[in-house]
Amino acid sequence: MNAFGRVATLLRWKSGVCRRRLRAGDVWVADSRQYRAFDEYLLPQPAWRALRETQPVPVAVETACATYLDQQRQQVDQKMTKVADLLANDQLPDVRLHKGRLTITPLRTTVPPAAEELGRRAYELLRWVRITDLLVEVDELTGMSRHFTHLHTGEPVKDVRALYTVLLAEATNLGLAKMAQACPEYTYRQLAWIADWYVRDETCRHGLASIINAQHRHPVAAHWGEGTTSSSGD
Repeated sequence: MNAFGRVATLLRWKSGVCRRRLRAGDVWVADSRQYRAFDEYLLPQPAWRALRETQPVPVAVETACATYLDQQRQQVDQKMTKVADLLANDQLPDVRLHKGRLTITPLRTTVPPAAEELGRRAYELLRWVRITDLLVEVDELTGMSRHFTHLHTGEPVKDVRALYTVLLAEATNLGLAKMAQACPEYTYRQLAWIADWYVRDETCRHGLASIINAQHRHPVAAHWGEGTTSSSGD
């Protein structure tokens, strides 16, 4: 390998290392939306000190570490004492302590056998399909992929299947390396290139909005209201 080849190899290696460090949060980029320093997500130190000096911190937990830990210890002690008393008096539901051996009654299924059989038969009627194929089919109805544009050129992504492979890796916390191992048609470098140039905060927001709009236009959605409000739970 000549000098130029060695330099190119070194640059590619360093590029891969930097990419992994960026995604792990070990390094950051000034004024970046996606790779900001962790401290930038927090209140600035002067604002935090002024808040603590002028008024109570608006959070639902004790802000003094020692006090918070004491409160948690007291709660754990109270609950453990209550459980021990119930267990000693044989009043703990579905739990028994006999000759030093703890026995817990197994949970009983609440699904009728007929429902399980119906679910099995319905599942057998479904055809097997790869999830990326399904997502590409949905993309043809929603046009979500058109919002994932190149950072410099503004052109939409061409390999839609690769885009959804990257999004699946992010959504399932599998990571691009393991996803590349599970999908032999794509290498890690190919998926990383899509992630670096097309997947950003703003493209994800626009893509999600297109999905929501498509759901709102579906006739079935009218049975759940006009779509002007939502109800969300933890």
